[in-house]
Parts: sequence; C-alpha cells; structure tokens
Amino acid sequence: MRTINRGKKRFKVMAVGALVFSSLLYTATSAHAADWSMTAAGCVPQAETAQKVSSSAASGTVGFRGVETGSIFFTCPVSGFGGGRLSVNRMRVTFYDGFGKGDRCKITANLLRSNLDEHERGLDIADFDSSIHSSDPDPASTGRRVGAINIPGAEAIDLDTSYYWVALGLHRASSSDCNVLGVGIHLE
Repeated sequence: MRTINRGKKRFKVMAVGALVFSSLLYTATSAHAADWSMTAAGCVPQAETAQKVSSSAASGTVGFRGVETGSIFFTCPVSGFGGGRLSVNRMRVTFYDGFGKGDRCKITANLLRSNLDEHERGLDIADFDSSIHSSDPDPASTGRRVGAINIPGAEAIDLDTSYYWVALGLHRASSSDCNVLGVGIHLE
C-alpha cells in the first residue's frame, strides 16, 4: 500500500511541475516580452542612394561616404522574434549628430506596416524626425543621441498578418559641418 501511495505522490508532484513549466513556457512564447532592435548597418540601402553610403561593420553604423550630401535611405525589416505578436509602444532611434536640431543635418525613421492581403500599403505607424523630436545627448559629449517617439495605442506587431519595416533616412546639406551617422533602431 505504501508503494502505491508514494507512486501517486510522485505522480502528483511531477504533474504539478509539468503544469507550472508548461504555463511558463506558454507565457514566454506568447507574450514576446523581448524588444526588437537592429543596427543601422543591418538595414538594406535603397538602390537609388546606395552609392552615397558608408557602412561600418565594426561599429554597426551607416553614414555618408566622403563628401556626399543629400539623402540616403534604408529599409530595415522587422523580424526575428518568432511568430505571433509583439506589442510595442515606443520606437527609439540612436544616432550621431553633432549639429543638433535643424533640417541641415538630421535622421528620420518611419515604422511602417503592410497587410499580407495587400489592403494596406505602407501604413505609417510612427514617424521620428531628429529636427523635430527631442533626443537625449550622450553625457560624455560624443555626439551620440537617442531619440524616442511614442507609438499611439501600442501597436501589436503581428507577423502572421502583416509585414513590418522601418524606413530609415539620413539627410545632410553640407559635409563641412555635418556628419550624421545612424546607429540603430529599437522597438519596445
């Protein structure tokens, strides 16, 4: 009789442990508490501006080649966190810009979505512009800045129903007083 009771007790302990483990596993895989981020060097330069791009694998940054001016654009696909949903309410953009606010030297980032069924084509979810939005400078005065914008209503990124990407743009009017560099994008 004792052997049967011990066996029942072990079974109950193992069953409870399995339930706890499976609920933790379900929570971790369905909630997607982890954020998404990408270095700017991981983004794809658009063909029409690619000849102006300088990229550093060592630091993960992108910027203008030599004395090039104008605008350069990149597509940064949002992926890599598995299936299901990721709820985000903020987009952070990290960049170097010693020029500060203004249109002569700036970085832009637009979080975009397009449904798999093509009913939406590039719907804007959030737009960041360093000449408009505030950014926090690095206390060490390196010129590194982090700008953030809230996403209204917390976007539920659902890779099962839509494509998502960030359109990243670097803009400079003069190479003599402006050297903007894109570092990365972070969705949280």
